[in-house]
Amino acid sequence: MTGAWTTRRVGLPVLTYHAIGPERSPIATEPGRFADTLAALVESGHRPVDLDDWVARGRPDVPGGFALTFDDGLRSILRVADVVARHRVPATVFLVSARIGSDSAWPGQPSNVPTEPLLGRSEVQALAA
Repeated sequence: MTGAWTTRRVGLPVLTYHAIGPERSPIATEPGRFADTLAALVESGHRPVDLDDWVARGRPDVPGGFALTFDDGLRSILRVADVVARHRVPATVFLVSARIGSDSAWPGQPSNVPTEPLLGRSEVQALAA
């Protein structure tokens, strides 16, 4: 076969975070690093995209776009809520609905992942506003 095989990436890159904090954890990102990453993306012209809207539009290709998500609804994401708001980046928080206001000590959690508090109902409502 001659010629170059090329592929074009289609879709939307999704930045996914769990915990935010200085703690040594395989799921934690240091707040300064998170802030620097978000600032670099926005300042370089990348466009933040609301994940829900993107799905509703049929998942189109968004050149230069990215979505931001937080898995599990850990309370530590409150540490960077101001950074997200300042850069006007829509974020999707995936909650463990049966554990809202509890902690992350669910069955199957790896032993090297520390138990952390989850967002409470009022915190979820405040973030949504």
